[in-house]
Amino acid sequence: MKIRHATLLDTSSLLVMLNTMHQEPEHELDQVDWVKVTHTVVECIGKNFVLIAETDEAQFAGSIGGAISTEWYSSTPLLGDYWYYVLPEHRASPAAFQLMKQYEKLTELNVKVGHVMGEDIDRKDNMFEKLGFFKSGSLYRKDQANGRSM
Repeated sequence: MKIRHATLLDTSSLLVMLNTMHQEPEHELDQVDWVKVTHTVVECIGKNFVLIAETDEAQFAGSIGGAISTEWYSSTPLLGDYWYYVLPEHRASPAAFQLMKQYEKLTELNVKVGHVMGEDIDRKDNMFEKLGFFKSGSLYRKDQANGRSM
C-alpha cells in the first residue's frame, strides 16, 4: 500500500470513489451537489490536503481530504476532514490506518476527524484510539421530512 498526495489529475478518479461512498446503503445522505463536491476536491488538492491510498497495482484503495479550519468557539486552527473513505474491497488492508497516520503528519496542528456513517463504528473507534485519538462527542441527525432518525 502506498500513500501519496493527490494531484489534479486524480480529480475524476476521486469523484468516482466518492460517488461509490455515497452509493453504499449505510450512507443515506442528502442529495449530493456534485458541482460543490468537485470544487471542494479541487480546492483541497490545491492546498495539498488530499491523500490517496494506492495498491501495488496503482489502483485507488481509499482517500482522505480536508482543510485547516477552526471550531466555532475558538480561533485556534486545526486540521479537519471532509471525507475519509476506503473502498469495501480494501477495508481489511492497512489503507485506513496508513491514510490517517500520514494525514495527521501534514501539519503541526491538532487534528479533528470523525466518522458519521453507520458501518463498523466500533472498528473505526478502535483504529482511532490505536492512533492516539480520543472520542470527543457524538453526532446525531434527524430527517425532518419523515421524522426518521438516521
